[in-house]
Amino acid sequence: MKVPGKQERCIICGQVTDMEKDWPVAMRKHYVEGAGQLCRKCYLEIYSDGN
Repeated sequence: MKVPGKQERCIICGQVTDMEKDWPVAMRKHYVEGAGQLCRKCYLEIYSDGN
């Protein structure tokens, strides 16, 4: 369940993600070191190889 204010937002589109702000970055999906948290859609648009 997403709790307002507790979830990270995507640094590109601003969508609320499933990642909690207090989770270690090593355990997060779609986190880009030096940039921040991305949603799944933005992450795949940037890092997908087209397959």
